[in-house]
Amino acid sequence: MLCMSRLLMSAVVLAATLTFSHIASAQEAPSSSLNPVLKALLQQAASQDDGQHLEAMAKMAIAAYPEAKAAILAEIELLTSAEDTDEEPPAQPATSVAKVEKTPPAVAPSFWRFKSWDGELDVNANYTSGNTDEKSFGTAVKLINNRLDWHHRITAFFDISEKDGDKIKEKFGIGYKADYDLSKRSFLSGVTSYENDNFGPFRERFILSSGYGYRLLTADDLTWDVQAGPNIMFTKDNGGGYQSDYNAQASSLLHWQIAEKTHFDNEVNVFIGGRNVVDTETALKVQINGALHSKLSFGFLYDDDAPAGRKKTDSITRLGVGYNF
Repeated sequence: MLCMSRLLMSAVVLAATLTFSHIASAQEAPSSSLNPVLKALLQQAASQDDGQHLEAMAKMAIAAYPEAKAAILAEIELLTSAEDTDEEPPAQPATSVAKVEKTPPAVAPSFWRFKSWDGELDVNANYTSGNTDEKSFGTAVKLINNRLDWHHRITAFFDISEKDGDKIKEKFGIGYKADYDLSKRSFLSGVTSYENDNFGPFRERFILSSGYGYRLLTADDLTWDVQAGPNIMFTKDNGGGYQSDYNAQASSLLHWQIAEKTHFDNEVNVFIGGRNVVDTETALKVQINGALHSKLSFGFLYDDDAPAGRKKTDSITRLGVGYNF
């Protein structure tokens, strides 16, 4: 009822106003212009009750003022477009934005970061007394770093033995091996090592090798790598200088996980040419608890060109404990 009353009142006002203003405005304004009073009434109709009566008011205005139809329609379009502009954008549904903690990027293994290396430290000792006093001590360390296509291995060892107060063995060495993957199975390899032995078939030995390798077995519990290539060996015998020999070199590296806590490793290096040498090491490792393990190993060395007074073969057996880090 209230809306109808407003509409009737607006119609009465429109009729009365247009009757008196029509004559005056016809002489003052062109037919294309809109009567100010009519414009005000249209604006009022658009602003009230969400513009529900604007269409009815426009029809009455056109009926009373047909010569201004174009101006009335233009005003109606202007008013409706203004209403659309003034409307508030639809409310967006509230969304709860959870704070996402950024995960720091994974740090790729680096050659220079110690935490990127896996290590193994082995220690063995022996002491006997009575008719024969003998004591020995040995230690070995191995570091491994696998980063993308590169695989690094560093090894070092030290062995010393005494019998009845006389030193009968003193040997130490260090080695480095780097492999670069060409594919899942094939790789390039480079090896360098140094050994010092006061009681073996040589006094000092320095080795440089390179070659091509292939992974014959790649199972989770059984891997076998073979490699071959050229080699140069610098050997120093007691009382002499260094002698260089060029050889063909081949190596084999086998790892077998026999059981969950039992591992078997075998490494063989063969040099043929200026100096014929065979160097092998076989080890059986059993996990004791956590990072601790026991290890039994056997090393064998054959040097065909051992100097006079030295045996061509040399072997060492170790039994001790180790720690993985």
